[in-house]
Amino acid sequence: MADKKLDVTPQEPAEEIGDDTPEQPEEPAPANDPQPEEPAPANDPQPEEPAPANDPQPEEPAPFPPAGHRSERFDAVRPDGTRVTVTRDIDTGEQRVTEA
Repeated sequence: MADKKLDVTPQEPAEEIGDDTPEQPEEPAPANDPQPEEPAPANDPQPEEPAPANDPQPEEPAPFPPAGHRSERFDAVRPDGTRVTVTRDIDTGEQRVTEA
């Protein structure tokens, strides 16, 4: 380490804060000005179409946990005394609580 020399290049002096600051700060934008980027809400005469109801049977929820995931299941008691079963997907950390 004795072979290396330190870089002692002179630097510019730091600016003083306080004496040369402008007396009037920049004027903030008035709070009542509308944003020019936001378009005015459009009155659309066409209402949104409802979702088609062709499928009389609702979709069944996906099994929890999905096949191939590691899981654990245990019984617990809520603070109000209700017995519940907790099912936790170890791979994703998601858990579901059902009353026992």
